[in-house]
Amino acid sequence: MKNKQFLIALLLSINGLFYSQNNKETEDYLIWTIERKLNWKDFKSIEKTKNIGVAQTAASIEIKPFRNKNKKYDYKVLSKFYKNKSWTETENSEVLIHEQLHFDIAELYARKMRKEIVLVKSKNKIVKEEDYRRIHQFLFREYLMFQNKYDIETDFSKKTETQEIWNDSILKKLINLNDYALKN
Repeated sequence: MKNKQFLIALLLSINGLFYSQNNKETEDYLIWTIERKLNWKDFKSIEKTKNIGVAQTAASIEIKPFRNKNKKYDYKVLSKFYKNKSWTETENSEVLIHEQLHFDIAELYARKMRKEIVLVKSKNKIVKEEDYRRIHQFLFREYLMFQNKYDIETDFSKKTETQEIWNDSILKKLINLNDYALKN
């Protein structure tokens, strides 16, 4: 089951390598921003994909090509929330906070990827496509395990004190990696 989830998530994220779009929000997805928080209207899927919990956030991290100001190809690392793959059976605000943190964790790992890319670029003066793939593959596996750990430790938001600890921890980690937030 975990291998199947990993493959689906990896395919979703690699799919982002082959198209380019600058929208922060469409009918199908949101790109993480500090200003835009999830709301229950964003959870549009009617098909429940797991038998656990009362809601599920479909979030992923993509590396997308784009033309930079010098008209050369470069890559952006994006954390995305997929509206049509995310579902809910509740409108409980505590559950929404839990689901938002799943999306925040996606952004945390996107920032880790951006940081690693900057380190490779400073060392080698260039980042090759295989570097992007290696960085994504390694950190994406870690990301999936971290998401799973989050659900287990918080019991899908039921352990409110543990949820608060996670909220604070992820916020601090995002702040620590603020230099690697997506630039417009």
